[in-house]
Amino acid sequence: MKKYRERMYVYFYFLWLIVAAFFLFSACSTNPRVRTEASVDVEFEKFSLILTDEEIDIYKHLPEEAKKEFLEECWKVRDPDPSTEENEAKIEFEERVQFANRWFSPISGDRLSDKPAAQKRDAGWFTDRGKIYIILGPPDRMFFVEDDDFRMVERSNFADRWKYDQSADEEIWDYDRYKMAVHFYKSYGQWLLDVTTDLSSLIKEIKLNYLSSSNLPLRRRLRFEPEYTAGQLILKIQTKRINFLSDQENLKVTFRVHLRPYRDYQKQTEKVLTREIQLSEEEDFKTREISLEIPLDEFASGSYLLDVVLEDITSGEVFDRCRRLVKVRIK
Repeated sequence: MKKYRERMYVYFYFLWLIVAAFFLFSACSTNPRVRTEASVDVEFEKFSLILTDEEIDIYKHLPEEAKKEFLEECWKVRDPDPSTEENEAKIEFEERVQFANRWFSPISGDRLSDKPAAQKRDAGWFTDRGKIYIILGPPDRMFFVEDDDFRMVERSNFADRWKYDQSADEEIWDYDRYKMAVHFYKSYGQWLLDVTTDLSSLIKEIKLNYLSSSNLPLRRRLRFEPEYTAGQLILKIQTKRINFLSDQENLKVTFRVHLRPYRDYQKQTEKVLTREIQLSEEEDFKTREISLEIPLDEFASGSYLLDVVLEDITSGEVFDRCRRLVKVRIK
């Protein structure tokens, strides 16, 4: 009996060693598939802060091997200056994420866990203030409210903001370029965003045209509305937002259109075309909008999402650009 118990002790001891080795191997596994998928999920969620609902929908319907290429395409369309090697929009985005992690994380400093789930919970980019900072960029000034105490910090002194918001109950971020103020309030130790209709509309516009190269105020920015009819995509452009170039008696503008069609979530051949429009000064005075017609007769029947980027290249370079997404069904 004693020998039997000894053999059983030896048996369970080796069994325990095997189980322990299994879990140790699993914990230390360098399987790139597991690590990569977790990392990609977190990176996509960050990027999704500036993606449109349509882009997110396409991403979720793509096979795994096509997702990375699609995200690269999303960054490409946001590049304000494709002639340079760097994508200024992506660089600015990453800098804003770093700032958000430093200043808005629930834990002080940059002490984030290595686990993706913990990164999301503890990272500043996942907070309301972090998301707004990443989408809208740095405000021109901040106001901190604590009871009856009202303090203002200019943009040049944002490094000092941390010592204020420990005690403040409200923050107001003032944006001159958007003619808007964004309000945050503290509830049970957590900073929350006061969402308004105007803010939601602004965020939707910025997601379409993230960090455009134009420095014009919003009311002067290039804008168009797409419309599909009779096999043609028509871009209706407001003349008051066009930067015409005077050519003796006429006014002229040159547009370049990038058309990226997606059919059943699959990207089709990209189409690029250039159009020059001339108006007399009298026509310009009377005309409220001009139309660009883009034939789609070569498109096969089906449901499409058309990603349209209109660029003003009258001066030879991209002066201003506007982007719209339109869903059409071609019979």
